[in-house]
Amino acid sequence: MNGSGQGVGDRRRFELYAVLVVVLAIAESSTVFPAWGDSGAGACGLAPAAAAAEPRGATEAAAWIERARIRAEQGATGAAIEMLLQRGSAWLGSGQVFEAIQVFEAATELQPESPLAWAYLGRAHTTGRAFDRAEEAFATAVDLGDTSDSTLFGLGAAQWENGDLRSAEVTLRRAIEVSGGKGFFLAQLGRLLLWQGRYAEAADTLGAAVGAGASASYILFDRAEALRGSGRIDEAIGAYRQVTQVAPTLFKAYYGLAVALSRAGRDAESNAEFSRYERFYREDQKRTREHERSLGEMERARSLLHAGETQAALGHLSHLPQSADVLALTAQGQCREGRTEEAVATLERAVSLDPGRADLRRLLSGMRTALGDKG
Repeated sequence: MNGSGQGVGDRRRFELYAVLVVVLAIAESSTVFPAWGDSGAGACGLAPAAAAAEPRGATEAAAWIERARIRAEQGATGAAIEMLLQRGSAWLGSGQVFEAIQVFEAATELQPESPLAWAYLGRAHTTGRAFDRAEEAFATAVDLGDTSDSTLFGLGAAQWENGDLRSAEVTLRRAIEVSGGKGFFLAQLGRLLLWQGRYAEAADTLGAAVGAGASASYILFDRAEALRGSGRIDEAIGAYRQVTQVAPTLFKAYYGLAVALSRAGRDAESNAEFSRYERFYREDQKRTREHERSLGEMERARSLLHAGETQAALGHLSHLPQSADVLALTAQGQCREGRTEEAVATLERAVSLDPGRADLRRLLSGMRTALGDKG
């Protein structure tokens, strides 16, 4: 790999790891933003600034690939690869998985010996949940010398998804060793062991993950489950109580706690936790039904926006619970009516409801820029 390509690897290793963690751990999905790229959104400043002047789709991907091939023919293969990886990474970040795969595949064709290009292709296939192709791409990256923890983690996760549990365990253990014992990697291995019913090993591994800083509620819950499965009941009770403190509405933790307390002979406490479990379970079912209803209502509002019936769409949205997604779609309708300042305020409320949504923050920044508000 030439110097330019290596430079890309040095700058982007952490980005690859971070995206893999997000994709493989929580698999987020967006319910709103297929509509943001429609005609009219860009005029409102709702599209990300970098993509506002560029059409989406296979045609644009082909144009970027052709541009890269010309650079490679001129002897600037490293620059061509860097351009494709940057463009594909931007597309992947905005949810344009098909386009990202196209340019990453082109990068592997232009420079088949580039482990970084293959790792990026594995990342894109993982995002698209094509785990067989992801495994092949990550394995190629490893064969070409990429033994970074992020690539090994991606390979191990793909192997698990594809049912090759033995290989997944070997690869994840290797990733843990290379990483120096990163908590999230330990947690992934612990979850794999738990999934196989290897409770004692899972409990120890997940305990090590928590000790290494992996404190997400689902990791704490998995540790409690492993402790209960391995017969360490007193420790399991303490672990379940920790989960209920961190995530009070995680109803499965109350069930596990109730079972553990029952096994410890603490029937009165167990009955109380079963009652909490039933209450939170009913509330969760209610939230699920309301969420499904909201998704259907939002789809109706989106269809009205597609049809140009903006006022009807806004009226429809006004009757829905004001979630971040509902507010974001409302902002689009307001913007299409020329109520840009009101749209900015609505989107600001959406961001305040879900500050972790980078897509909402980008949209808000684009709207502010379109209004000349740089603050």
